Amino acid sequence: MKIFLTLFFLTFATFFVTACSGELNKKIALSELVDVEIIIGEDVKLDEETVLNVKVTQGDEAVLDADQVEFEIWKTDRPEDRVFLEAIHVKDGIYSVTVLFKEEGVYIVQPHVTARGSHVMPKKEVIVGNVFEQGNHYNDDSKSEKHDH
Repeated sequence: MKIFLTLFFLTFATFFVTACSGELNKKIALSELVDVEIIIGEDVKLDEETVLNVKVTQGDEAVLDADQVEFEIWKTDRPEDRVFLEAIHVKDGIYSVTVLFKEEGVYIVQPHVTARGSHVMPKKEVIVGNVFEQGNHYNDDSKSEKHDH
């Protein structure tokens, strides 16, 4: 009987430790921050469709199940005219939207990504047209700015 109880206890203890460590590993994996990489072509042209992408990852894993991904876009000299565009998941954690810039200038593109308990809002400046030739001054300070919740 002692052998049976010892085997039962060892089996139960092994099961319990395995189950708990699996839960712990799952919590550690979920605690990794969600990362958002803005992907926009270098040459954004006036009056041509431009695809704006974000790649959403958590650790090495592509996030396919983001709760919401939308792009907030505004011209730097007219922040009151911001627009919000809902992005769609296209593949492998890449979410996309197509936009048509109707005026030359410097724009801020800020995706709002809500996924796995995080809200990530990086910013990137986008130059549309010949901004330098018009005497405008381009400020690249917010290019890599991120704001996480």
